[in-house]
Amino acid sequence: MTDRRRKRTEKHLSRQELLAAAEDNKAMTGHLRNCEDCQEAVTLLRAFRVTGRVTLPTPPPAWVKAASDIPARSRRVKPLAQLRAILTFDSWQSPHLVGVRGLKTSSERRICCEAGSYLLDLKAEKRPDGWRMVAQLDGAGAEEAELVVGRKVVYADPGALFQWSSARPPADISVRVGGDNIQLPKLSWKRPNKK
Repeated sequence: MTDRRRKRTEKHLSRQELLAAAEDNKAMTGHLRNCEDCQEAVTLLRAFRVTGRVTLPTPPPAWVKAASDIPARSRRVKPLAQLRAILTFDSWQSPHLVGVRGLKTSSERRICCEAGSYLLDLKAEKRPDGWRMVAQLDGAGAEEAELVVGRKVVYADPGALFQWSSARPPADISVRVGGDNIQLPKLSWKRPNKK
């Protein structure tokens, strides 16, 4: 501690003096009039009086039960139902017609998944600066859904469309919608060799 700081702290009121000043409602005098730190301490002690008070009373049992029941009733705390999506279409797995093969189709991928009453259609496009993704969810409450890609959360627009980009394509995708957590199958982005 520097001499300058030591001299400054030696001038401050002790804890007992601060408590006494907080209990005394007279105007601040002497050191308190000139020291902002001690004024702030006294103001806080007056606002949150704890000295000389009786201990807090025991709350009524009904209040304790009501407070402990809050997490059970809360929608946010309720665990999401886990659903596994089924891959129904993958453009990289389906054979291409002879006249359709080419560079354009190798840089794009379309994936469709189904889970319960939900359908997810994902289109991925490889660009020089990374991947562009567009997904659409169909089902009840789809416009309120959240798409989770790794650690990133993408929110749906009013048409239940999700749009994002990343340097690498996603391996893990899940969707949180209407109390359900839909886990898509793990995606491999290594294009299979077609002969």
